[in-house]
Amino acid sequence: MYNYADENNMAFRGHTAMWANVGSSHYYPDFIGNETDPEKIEKFLKNYIQTTVGRYAGRGISWDVVNEAIDPNSGSG
Repeated sequence: MYNYADENNMAFRGHTAMWANVGSSHYYPDFIGNETDPEKIEKFLKNYIQTTVGRYAGRGISWDVVNEAIDPNSGSG
């Protein structure tokens, strides 16, 4: 997508670095697997987001880092 936008002189907005695992009992993407240790999950997600967003650093106009972080029914994430 970035290459297409760049080749066509279009603005690039990244969406999204992390998306919830829909239908799961938790709100982490599938690549987290069965990990339950909050510190390990935080470390992995931080590394994943920094790597993904860093790949396009300075090339886009904005980035949606997290999508649907709050459950609108309960107000919790």
